[in-house]
Amino acid sequence: MAVGASRSELLEWINTTYQLKYTKIEQCGNGAVYCQIFDSIFGDLPMGKVNFNPTSDYQTLTNYKILQSGFSRHKITREVPVERLMKCRLQDNLEFLQWMSRLWSENKLDDYDPSARRKTPVPPSTGGTSSGSRRVFSSSSANGSRIGSRRTSLTGSAQKVRDPLHPKPPLSYSGSRVSSGHGPGIPSGVQEELKNLRAQAEELKLVQESLETERNFYFNKLRDIEILTQNLNEKLQSSEPVDVSIEQLISHIQEILYSTTEGFQIPSEDQIDGIGKENDIKMVDEETF
Repeated sequence: MAVGASRSELLEWINTTYQLKYTKIEQCGNGAVYCQIFDSIFGDLPMGKVNFNPTSDYQTLTNYKILQSGFSRHKITREVPVERLMKCRLQDNLEFLQWMSRLWSENKLDDYDPSARRKTPVPPSTGGTSSGSRRVFSSSSANGSRIGSRRTSLTGSAQKVRDPLHPKPPLSYSGSRVSSGHGPGIPSGVQEELKNLRAQAEELKLVQESLETERNFYFNKLRDIEILTQNLNEKLQSSEPVDVSIEQLISHIQEILYSTTEGFQIPSEDQIDGIGKENDIKMVDEETF
């Protein structure tokens, strides 16, 4: 797929490759085809749970949650602008689809069967992959440009696509092997410490996911305000008539600022005060000897 492919080229690509009947780029906004493209690269998304004909925002959000889980699992830091893509606007979906097409063209699986994958609720857990062989991520193209935009990076050793069915083997240690269960060679004190460390790691993981959600939530707000002001500025620069009053502009900005999304609520003033008091108590406790 060429860099900066046109709308017609992209539509032909997704319809031919994934056996779909899309007629416009805006239809990609439901997130289903993005999941299918990602699955044709890594082969480990639960495509049976992806809804290609969602009838509600909840079903569409479920598609994007599946996609984002794949991004997190494979350490892809490219942002998925869910709110903008869900609005089914041409420009947002065109840019994201172009990026995914470049990712696919350099890392696609061989012998991928989109129809069979859509009927497979969960990828197999043992044996080889049913979707073909893996490819190694290409770190650069002929002109040395990297995949994706300035925010895009693929981390990992040599940026290889790791087979989810053949994970990296655990580190081996010289001497006696430490078992993962309650083996006789592990003292009870060590087992208890391991249990506590695992619990702390799980808690930190939840905190990280929460912070990432909050970051993306506020970033998308800023991006929407930026688009609004850019469009208004372009009209002013070109001497076009502006049919928006200052009151309407302020109202629109406030609407963006105070809007919420499912699964994320802005804390009330009482909640913020409660958090502040709780932190003050913790600080006093820590300073008490």
